[in-house]
Amino acid sequence: MCWNATSSISFFISGFIINLIILQIAIAQKKNYLVAFCLGWFFVLCMQLLEYFIWSRIGNKTTLGYLTFYFNIFQILVVYLVALSVSRNYNIPMLNKILATIIVMIYLGGVLWMTRKMQPNDYIVDTSQKHLPYPWWDHMKNGGLLYLFSLITIFLLLFRPFQWALLTIITIVLLLVFSYIIYKPYVASMWCFFVVFMPLFSFLFTLLPAYPGK
Repeated sequence: MCWNATSSISFFISGFIINLIILQIAIAQKKNYLVAFCLGWFFVLCMQLLEYFIWSRIGNKTTLGYLTFYFNIFQILVVYLVALSVSRNYNIPMLNKILATIIVMIYLGGVLWMTRKMQPNDYIVDTSQKHLPYPWWDHMKNGGLLYLFSLITIFLLLFRPFQWALLTIITIVLLLVFSYIIYKPYVASMWCFFVVFMPLFSFLFTLLPAYPGK
């Protein structure tokens, strides 16, 4: 999170515990889509742990910058992989899988192309401000829109039940928009904080009346 090391590690631990609890419930209830979501969410939670190391100045700054970059950028890839892993249980059309694969390839190719000229020092996350800015986003023109488009389309193409996927992605996007409006220079870091407890909301969405089974 963007304020200090204590808040970062606190939210990492609490988010990890909540995610683990929801994962156990999802396994017991055989909700494979929620199991996949929670497994992928552990990857997102690592952002809080990395920010703790950054705030605490533990380890090499450049190495931490690289790790934070990859954990931030590869969230789309992780969403794709976990969704694809359970797609066979929900009869996802092959066309959906092909489209999702093309989108994730375009996303990764675009990100790597836009950041190709970044030097090692460009990955260092500045701790002199009261929030943490992720410098790679300054090197990616329209990178945020590419990220958002990829996240929404991959989620809706591969995750089922569709109602759950729609509610979950709407919540995620609203939190991203809120982060952008309030903390524009630090939107990526702030969004990773706001969605720490997203698995809890995703679980609650499965409890809505007339919700369709597994």
